[in-house]
Amino acid sequence: MDIEKNSAQFTDPLITATGEPRASVQLRALDTLWFNTGTLCNLACESCYIESSPVKDRLSYTSLTEVQTFLDKVQQSNYGTQQLEIIISMLSSLIPMLVRSSI
Repeated sequence: MDIEKNSAQFTDPLITATGEPRASVQLRALDTLWFNTGTLCNLACESCYIESSPVKDRLSYTSLTEVQTFLDKVQQSNYGTQQLEIIISMLSSLIPMLVRSSI
């Protein structure tokens, strides 16, 4: 594997590493917006689709500011968003912030 070639793979959002126009799809609708706050959890359920547990901390955490930025963009858009899903890690620091924000 050519590491130098692969490191340049995603440096330009519009052009590929070989100089060709990158494929894209225009966003026309956003029915459901999902947030996942991380994989660190005090439970280790066999049915968990992202295998959360007290020791798996492999997803980055979403801040309240990031969530608010996305919510503002959705509110200002014409995407017709109907549903918001927030999957909260049981140990997420986002829980108290979300509760304070909704009061």
